[in-house]
Amino acid sequence: MGDTVVLATVVSAPLKMEMDYFPLSVEYQERLYAGGRIKGSRWGKTRRQATDEEILSARLIDRSIRPLSPKLTKEKFNLLLWFFL
Repeated sequence: MGDTVVLATVVSAPLKMEMDYFPLSVEYQERLYAGGRIKGSRWGKTRRQATDEEILSARLIDRSIRPLSPKLTKEKFNLLLWFFL
């Protein structure tokens, strides 16, 4: 784990309509090719379905951040986390 790099990006935008919940989306991806390991065939796919571990990690991050938000947030947020292993 000493060579792991994390790219975290947060994007916000004003809401177009009133919502009774905090609009937050979290995307978690592990990128293995940065370490020279390419899974699958000779030609890598640009998009792939998230693994169960990535989905559970994104949900864990979502559940940790959501209670920290102010109650009357007027913006939606998108959090992208890429782990280059």
